Amino acid sequence: MKTHSTTNGKTATTDMNGSNGNGVDAAHPLAGHARTTANQKTTQPSKKTRGWISWLWSPGTSTPIPAHLSLAALRIALTAFFLGTLAGLVLPQALNIISNLTHWVLRSPSSKLEIAERQSPFSYSQLHFYLLAWATFHLLEFVITARYNATRLFADSFLISNGITYHLAHLFGLTEFILEARFAPQGFKSFAWYTVLGMMMILIGQTIRSLAMVHCADNFSHEVATRKRDDHKLVTDGIYRISRHPSYAGFFYWALGTQIMLGNPLSVKAHRNGIKKPRTNKYPSLRGVNPKFLRNQRYAKHGTEKAVREFRAGARQTA
Repeated sequence: MKTHSTTNGKTATTDMNGSNGNGVDAAHPLAGHARTTANQKTTQPSKKTRGWISWLWSPGTSTPIPAHLSLAALRIALTAFFLGTLAGLVLPQALNIISNLTHWVLRSPSSKLEIAERQSPFSYSQLHFYLLAWATFHLLEFVITARYNATRLFADSFLISNGITYHLAHLFGLTEFILEARFAPQGFKSFAWYTVLGMMMILIGQTIRSLAMVHCADNFSHEVATRKRDDHKLVTDGIYRISRHPSYAGFFYWALGTQIMLGNPLSVKAHRNGIKKPRTNKYPSLRGVNPKFLRNQRYAKHGTEKAVREFRAGARQTA
């Protein structure tokens, strides 16, 4: 049974058991909460008005992580913690390379005392700058993907799990640097012109790589595509206006620059051959590529389609 009461021209309906029209006891402590929840859409600010860092002071604006993604979230957190810790540890010594660069530009020769103090390979600022560049590269791979390509964001978007060959290449470079710094003639790993060249290649390569991922946005993928997706669009603006494969070019210059900066002659040659090899073997990974995918692409005009035809013709001859 319901009763009606009029207050200030407004009519309120109340059941005989004390509940309001929403079925909630008007005198119950949660009645106000129920009304707030019902009007949450009108009182809560829109996503556009809330800052993207509002979760720092308003936990209620954060989105809960589904239970089936908890392990992926844990993996992301641990990987980011490792890379961030590494970058923080090597940053102070890595910044010393700026001082070395200043002395080199001013043609101020290193004192014998400085060379004598740097007997340990781990005291070289080049090594710390290399580790900083490595950690920054993998952090940016995930951060840019999360910001501009969220639909293809994975726990391994850090690109650390890039194959055993990738890790062996970096391990070989570190081993060469440590051995040469320890047993090579004194001053062999001192700051020189090739150190500056390597630093420039690292910075330029990282910039090109990051711009490629930003401009390509959700059309970018860490995996090689052999068939055109329905939502894929050909990107011809931004950095893609001046470079056909800026992501590959950026990674090539970045990887080669790390070894040039470290002064590793063997690793420079190994990295150069290892990175360029997949692009000079007639594209075997495109064996099952859809010809329509290549025909409609800009880079088909630059010989990719011809390379695929030559590879397939060679495969038929050897079969």
